[in-house]
Amino acid sequence: MKQLGGPGVDMGNSIKTDANGDVYILGNFADTVDFDPGDGIANLTGYLNDIFMLKLQADGSFIWAKQITYGGSAYWTRAKSIAINNNDTIYSTGDFVYAVDFDPSDNEYLLTAKGYWDIFIHKLSPPSLDIIENSLSDKFILHPNPTKGKLSIEFKTFEKSVKVRLFSLTGQLLMEKEFQNSKNIELEIEQASGVYLLEIIDGQNQKATIRIVKY
Repeated sequence: MKQLGGPGVDMGNSIKTDANGDVYILGNFADTVDFDPGDGIANLTGYLNDIFMLKLQADGSFIWAKQITYGGSAYWTRAKSIAINNNDTIYSTGDFVYAVDFDPSDNEYLLTAKGYWDIFIHKLSPPSLDIIENSLSDKFILHPNPTKGKLSIEFKTFEKSVKVRLFSLTGQLLMEKEFQNSKNIELEIEQASGVYLLEIIDGQNQKATIRIVKY
């Protein structure tokens, strides 16, 4: 049994699990809520009725929490349902009034309702949250992230040459592998839990650097 909540009205409206057994919860909240059901603190502050997305390990340990809002000016949002595909892409639906920023990162994707209650369908791709540098455009999908150790890199077409390097946040090279004529690459991060940088370089020297979280 795990408990979350704050002084306002908080509601969990939809729950799903992925192939790893991790749990995704979609709901609404107001005021300040600590979304870490353990000893850590992961506070988010909602306004009238903000949306939250919460990811937990199968044992209830915290992984991350995201918020959909618009700086207090969103009059009302209602989260309805959440789903996850095999690539850990997250889909959610609901409805909203007035203006809402549907990008949970530091960027903005603002939608303004045309009526009193407008429907939204929201897609959240894990790489979009973690890519630091990317000249490979949309040539690949990486999942899951966060990960327990296993990583899959799926290219849209076969790549003649791919180099993959794992670094610590201080720049220490921890792993380096090269692959030939590959479309799907499987990796295992054997290091301890923490945050790492994964560098992917193709045969044309195009590079993507991705922040990886191992838990």
